[in-house]
Amino acid sequence: MPNSHEQRDARAFRLLCETSGVGFWHIDVGGNTIYLNPAMCLMLEASSPADLHGKTHHEFFTSASLELMRTEHGKRSSGVASSYEVELVGLQGGRRNVVISGVPVIDDNGVLTGMFGSFTDLTDRKRAESALRASENKLRSLFAASVDAIGVSRNGTHVMVNPAYVRMFGASDERELEGTSILDLIAPSERETVSNHVRLRSRGESNVTNYLTRGLRRDGREFPMEVHVSSYVEDGVVHTVVILRDITDRLELEAQLRQSQKMDALGRLAGGVAHDFNNLLAVIMSCADLAARSLPHDSRAAADVRLIRTTSERAATLTRQLLAISRRQVIDPKVVDLNAVVAEMGTMLRRVIGLHITLTIDSDLVVSPVRVDPGQFEQVVMNLCVNARDAMSSGGTLTLLTRNATVDEGVTGPLREVSPGHYVVLTVADTGHGMSVEVQQRLFEPFFTTKPLGHGTGLGLSTVYGIVKQSGGHIIVDSALGEGTRFHVYFPAVELPLETRAVAREIHTQGAGRTVLVAEDEPALRQLLDRFLTSEGYRVLVAADGAEALVMFREAGAVDVVVTDMLMPGMSGIELTRELDAKAPGVRILLMSGYAFDGASILTSRPGSAFIAKPFTLAALAAKVADLVTERIEPQAGGPADTTPS
Repeated sequence: MPNSHEQRDARAFRLLCETSGVGFWHIDVGGNTIYLNPAMCLMLEASSPADLHGKTHHEFFTSASLELMRTEHGKRSSGVASSYEVELVGLQGGRRNVVISGVPVIDDNGVLTGMFGSFTDLTDRKRAESALRASENKLRSLFAASVDAIGVSRNGTHVMVNPAYVRMFGASDERELEGTSILDLIAPSERETVSNHVRLRSRGESNVTNYLTRGLRRDGREFPMEVHVSSYVEDGVVHTVVILRDITDRLELEAQLRQSQKMDALGRLAGGVAHDFNNLLAVIMSCADLAARSLPHDSRAAADVRLIRTTSERAATLTRQLLAISRRQVIDPKVVDLNAVVAEMGTMLRRVIGLHITLTIDSDLVVSPVRVDPGQFEQVVMNLCVNARDAMSSGGTLTLLTRNATVDEGVTGPLREVSPGHYVVLTVADTGHGMSVEVQQRLFEPFFTTKPLGHGTGLGLSTVYGIVKQSGGHIIVDSALGEGTRFHVYFPAVELPLETRAVAREIHTQGAGRTVLVAEDEPALRQLLDRFLTSEGYRVLVAADGAEALVMFREAGAVDVVVTDMLMPGMSGIELTRELDAKAPGVRILLMSGYAFDGASILTSRPGSAFIAKPFTLAALAAKVADLVTERIEPQAGGPADTTPS
């Protein structure tokens, strides 16, 4: 009979087994269950020990586990406890990783009667370890594949860097950087600032998470970079994680955007001034034309008038430059062969640059056609060549090249601002003194010049920039002090037949009493147009704006030609044209403007309409009106008069 102590110990052991999270399983030598605690029932997916009735322990292990158990059986049979890991299979098929610690059960006669084992469930730990390994592998993959440079440091010394970090600083591999100081990769001018960041971060005293600095490549070149910082503590030591980005391209793009915005603002200002000035010049030039008609050609007054006219034309040239800067110049694009245009300019360019400079023209044998205003293209070539001439005061070589080029998607460097496609490239290269980076940054600004006072307006290259942009092209500068300058001008290639230049013709047609309606908001110009067209034999009606012109058109009964400014307060010339088309389709209209207007190409393509740029000569105006008067268009009821030539 067990004594009270034994009974108490048995109860305590039983209580321990029933409440333990460790599984306990007692089997006989045949593998049949004698006892298992609740934790073991849970592992075996049994609701009670009765669920295991008729089953031996062999049915609850994988084949690999059974093989291991047979190996361990010899140890247990000899009375030696053993511990090993196996995979347990529950009644529902669930698998769990467990560690068995088994001991043999031997009776008083020394006979082996069974086994008693404890089962520690490792499943959750195994899953956590597996998840941790997967997470580590994922992080390592992200770390290695990141396009951003990532480095981990301890006390300012690299302990781990990724491949992008190696590439950014031009190292051969990770080992070259690991163990080196962070400050070794910082530009000397920035080391003190970065050193303070590192020191405060290692003490946990800094909340700065990002800043800009300059990096130092292994070859000694500096570059701007953006730094993002975070920290973690391992073994009581603060580790710093930095993510670095080379922002060279970003800063260049931001600078280009600022430059473009500045150029647009200056261009709008210049264009506005030019537009108003063109109205004044139109009056001055037209008054000079009228005055010249009434003066003897050889009189002093006639000479003065001719001087006024010539000076006004020079002023008009200046306004055209201002409009080119603002990309609002009136243009007449043609499909041309740049090789032919450049070749035609050769003789003139040689006279312009002088004998001390050698001119070389080198082109692809055949280049694609482009669509540009030939006169404006010639101005681009001339301005670039004059700029090159001024850079070679002691002589040198000026080279003009034309070639076909293709810009691909994702191109880097200066060409990244050029849209993908096919181009014809004009290169103007000189062997002059070159330009500094600071000069190149302001090169295309209106009124910027490096020439002495009185030796340049600062409009030459800004005019080139405006013309190229208005033509849908791009211009790239490649220069350095002492290395000359190369301008590369990209014009989009087109698949259209070449056009020949039209020969101007003189038209002398009197008004013969035909009616012209003039809409112009500038009083002086309105008065002058009234006076001139009346002198040409037209019946003239004048309106100060589009709305007044529309009323007069309705009341006039018959109007042969409407002459209207495109940009007027209230109803513009374009809106007036649309209103007239709705009421009298086919009405003849002459549009006037000092701007290149987006709507002009649409309106001038309609039958019975034309366009004239301010400032214009009275002869040109008379020719435009006469062209419209004599154009054969069927008259519209309630609108234009019958203008069939008599």
